[in-house]
Amino acid sequence: MKIRFGLYPLSTFIVFLTIFTFAACDTRKKKKQNNELNQLTLEASTLKASADSSWKSMIAEDDQKIRYLSRLLEEVEYTKAFDPQAVQQLKEQIAQLKKDRYQQEEIINIHKVDTYDSLEQGVIYAVINYSKENPKFDHYPAMAELIQGIQDLHDQVLSQRINYDKAAFAYNEFLEANEPLEGQPFPTFIQE
Repeated sequence: MKIRFGLYPLSTFIVFLTIFTFAACDTRKKKKQNNELNQLTLEASTLKASADSSWKSMIAEDDQKIRYLSRLLEEVEYTKAFDPQAVQQLKEQIAQLKKDRYQQEEIINIHKVDTYDSLEQGVIYAVINYSKENPKFDHYPAMAELIQGIQDLHDQVLSQRINYDKAAFAYNEFLEANEPLEGQPFPTFIQE
């Protein structure tokens, strides 16, 4: 008995082997592309979380500053040496701050940010000066501590704005450089 190896079965085997090899390569290529996309998505999520965290920290510190302003007026009221009408007016101005504060999507409008900053500066100045002018200021050390806290928080908010912008720019640039990723760019205080 003679075994014959014809051309037909051998060529079929070669074609099958070639198809199998290409299919395996294509599968590996797709897995690699999926892994790369997953890596990019993870990195984008990390950058986005950093920007979100910076924004939340900035707002939390601004809220704390507003609470300190209110608390400072409470200290003034404890002295029993104050003008109730003046204190009420300052309380209303403090309450207005949160209502007038910019939202994240509004910071591209520099006028909105500047308006809030001017309003806030005016309220801070008025509350601190009114407190310092109180004849019993020296007898209530909490007033001086609150004033220092307000000033410190004001500086921290400005620092957080810078941190937010850095994180937002990093996220926005990453999105731009990796176009298959989807996401909304963050608005920034500093306009490019």
